[in-house]
Amino acid sequence: MIRILSNSFKPDPGRRYPELPDAVAGTSPEKEGITMNNARRKWLRSIVEKLETVHTNLETIKEEDLDSLRDEEQEAYDNLPCGIQESDRGCRMEEVISEMEDALASLEYAMDSLNEACEYLISATEQ
Repeated sequence: MIRILSNSFKPDPGRRYPELPDAVAGTSPEKEGITMNNARRKWLRSIVEKLETVHTNLETIKEEDLDSLRDEEQEAYDNLPCGIQESDRGCRMEEVISEMEDALASLEYAMDSLNEACEYLISATEQ
């Protein structure tokens, strides 16, 4: 789940928003300012929900798939005789393990970035 770290984000009042879909844009011209504001908030909340889903999926891939695969490959390498560990095969296995660790670090970074993006968006919906 997304962790909210702070509420320091302040939206730029001069920022232009993309045109809202008709279903979100509102209906009443006399309440257009209020409706559009509420519509943008609703739109932002839906974006946050989508990002939370992406975060959950990344977390699942990281923890259930890639972590497990890396651990199995490391265990297979550790169980090789020393002579084979030092061979071309062992070196390739070490490279694969290292690449998976780099991928895990990148996924962790992406998840942290998603947390930060959600924090900003949630803060914007509270303005």
